[in-house]
Amino acid sequence: MRNHEEDWGSHFLMVNDINLAGAGDNPDGSFSTAVIAPDTSRWSGFQGTAFAGVFDGNDHRITNLTIDSKGEDNDYLGLFGLMSTNSQVMNLGVEDVNIIDGDYSNSIGGLCGGNGGTISNCYVTGSVIGGNNSRSIGSLCGFNDGSIADCSATGSITG
Repeated sequence: MRNHEEDWGSHFLMVNDINLAGAGDNPDGSFSTAVIAPDTSRWSGFQGTAFAGVFDGNDHRITNLTIDSKGEDNDYLGLFGLMSTNSQVMNLGVEDVNIIDGDYSNSIGGLCGGNGGTISNCYVTGSVIGGNNSRSIGSLCGFNDGSIADCSATGSITG
């Protein structure tokens, strides 16, 4: 799904838990950007394709999501970088998140960097660390312009 931007407007149903340990693009196995719908430029605002589909976790979980931008000041970090107005994410657990970003980063969260859609029946556990002068940092979402219902987040936020 990560490498198929043309499908980000589709409907997805998880059928198993997913362990992301070691699955990233950095040599240590961490990701350097959001896993799905990442920001593609360090310029101001979101540059890229937002997730516009429906993702039903089907009460499964994604574990061991580690994003380390290696000080590159990347924006819109999380499992999803940016969720668009018509997107939906539901029935999903994201456990053991570890996000570390550089200075001047914006929109960082465990589930999504930014939400313009609908999130329901989801939870996140773990830690989110933004650097100096980072903005819009949260456990569930970095910022929310959409709808969130019946969700929770447990962990630490530093920024």
